[in-house]
Amino acid sequence: MPEEEEVATEKTKVVTEEEEVAAEKTNVVPEEEEVAAEKTKVVTEETNVAAKKTNVMPEEEEVVAEKTKVVTE
Repeated sequence: MPEEEEVATEKTKVVTEEEEVAAEKTNVVPEEEEVAAEKTKVVTEETNVAAKKTNVMPEEEEVVAEKTKVVTE
């Protein structure tokens, strides 16, 4: 009988270890979400860069306007 109890204890221990592995796998998901958040952040930064590039254009148009003004004078 005591040997059977030991085997039962071993099986219980294995189940607990499997639950720990399942918990580890669950913890991986938030890290993947963090990576997704990082990628979203990068996209936002790229959008900001694109917006800055768009803001450069009016300055170039101002230069063209200045040149036109000189020609007109």
